[in-house]
Amino acid sequence: MIQLIKNTLSIHKQNWPTLLYFEIIHRTVSSFLIYTFYQEIMSLILKNTGLSILTQENIRLMLIHPLSILLLISLFLLIAALLFFEITALLIYGQYGWQQQSLSLLELYRQSVKTSQKYLRLKNMPLLILLALLIILSSFPFTASFLRFSVPEFIKDAMLADVKLALLYWLLLIAVNTIVFTFLFGFIFIQQSPNFSEAWKKSMKLIAKQPFRLFGNLIIFMLLLQLGLMLIALIIILLLAANTILAGEGADAFRFGLTKFSDFFRLANDIITTSAMISFIVIESHGLNDEPRQPTAKKQLSLTKRLGRTLIGAFAIALLLIFSEGEIGGALYTNNQKDTQIIAHRAGAAFAPENTLAALEAAISAGADSAEIDVQQTQDGTLIIMHDTNFKRTTGYDSQVWDNTYDIVQTLDAGSFFAPEFANEPIPTLEMMLAAAKNRIHLMIELKSSGHERQLVETTIALIQKYGMEDQCSIASMDSAILQQTKAINPSIETVLITAVFYAPLLDYDTIDGYSIETTFVNYEIASLTDFSRKKLYVWTANEDANINKVLRLGVDGIVTDNPLLASYYKDMLMRNLWMDSLTEFFFPAETVNQ
Repeated sequence: MIQLIKNTLSIHKQNWPTLLYFEIIHRTVSSFLIYTFYQEIMSLILKNTGLSILTQENIRLMLIHPLSILLLISLFLLIAALLFFEITALLIYGQYGWQQQSLSLLELYRQSVKTSQKYLRLKNMPLLILLALLIILSSFPFTASFLRFSVPEFIKDAMLADVKLALLYWLLLIAVNTIVFTFLFGFIFIQQSPNFSEAWKKSMKLIAKQPFRLFGNLIIFMLLLQLGLMLIALIIILLLAANTILAGEGADAFRFGLTKFSDFFRLANDIITTSAMISFIVIESHGLNDEPRQPTAKKQLSLTKRLGRTLIGAFAIALLLIFSEGEIGGALYTNNQKDTQIIAHRAGAAFAPENTLAALEAAISAGADSAEIDVQQTQDGTLIIMHDTNFKRTTGYDSQVWDNTYDIVQTLDAGSFFAPEFANEPIPTLEMMLAAAKNRIHLMIELKSSGHERQLVETTIALIQKYGMEDQCSIASMDSAILQQTKAINPSIETVLITAVFYAPLLDYDTIDGYSIETTFVNYEIASLTDFSRKKLYVWTANEDANINKVLRLGVDGIVTDNPLLASYYKDMLMRNLWMDSLTEFFFPAETVNQ
């Protein structure tokens, strides 16, 4: 392992500025091409399908349209080509480092273009698209990191809550990363093979020699790398703190420097991790082929050359610092002019049984601005607060909502599944929730369309009007027809369309006042579009620190979360994160106590 680390450092010793320049240029060009092409094909898709907006309600129309499918395939081909060009360039960089040869940026591009012709052929396109998708799903931080797919929180939470699904989740994650790693090994043989399939077969044969040692070394190597990077980060933070103190500056200056360093370190970590992985593959491939590294005589560089290299390296780092400030580099657009509302998901599912009066009280105690509740209709027409169409998950009673009267529903225990102290907590009606919330908390009422409901919208609005809560309630749904019906009955009630996917060039629907979009899908463009169109933007379901911080910085109108306390903390602390606050408090205790 020590020799592996030495070889890794040696590979990067001579050409690391070339790597930085390449990554900055490639990521900038890639993001521009992908973003521009994405906007163009989405406009064409909407035009050819006759749609003005794309949501989960109508995405099926896009997926059955032949031209739409071809356009999406062309987008993935572009992503695949850019992704594999980067991998090829990094492996060439690694091979030059192994052979201890100097590599200019121009030569790196020339060699990469020449080698890329091996796999950028029509017959390889299906394989390239598949591999591109796998890499986007994997943990490898290549160019696709700025568009890397993240499993939505609501799906991840549901899977991790079930032992079997959690096991399946982790097995799939391991499988995806293992497959990607074996294909990365295949790139080593691109130049010696007629096609990529043949190169991959050679890599599998090589890996089969010592698979357990190889993957064991990989895990240890990556762990040591992260520990090393953490140590470097700690040293830089200590130096930053010392410099701030010696300069007579305070906590705000330290936090500002920490924020800038965090943006830079996130991007640098991506590049270092990627290049280290490539170095590992280069070193191990030569080792498995019994090709020891040939020693070369050390060259004594002149003062002029050493100075030139230092300036080139310093400029590369400066460029990386500038690059890290932008969205392409990972920094988030910030618009914190709005008073973002904290909305307790399912009335407050983190601290009490979901969709119950106990949850509503917990949300009020936590200081939530609103509570999102799910409404369904029983067999006798009673509106109850229930998320699932079946009672089994929360009550143990395996039966559909529409097959039961409220007399049966009110006997069910909706609390024991959460904790013993909530035993016999009943499933409330919408009227109970309205009565409990009046003059205390806003309600976002999601109406579920199951096909069994009768006068669902009319009954809901009648209850809202009965309690005089038109200004204290909004009606949300994944079904736009429900929102149209709501506006037809009472135009003063706010309507919100819920969707997991979203694309639109313009928002001009009078029957929709706001959009509630899944957290991982929300970005700067959507935030700007809703602002421009004077529509509200809500996001669901944000429970993790990074996602809460992300959407707060985008300036959304509301965050639907299971943990209103955590969301409120980030909102109150102006989107600072926990580790930055802890470090600032450690180095500047007097100032942070007085804040």
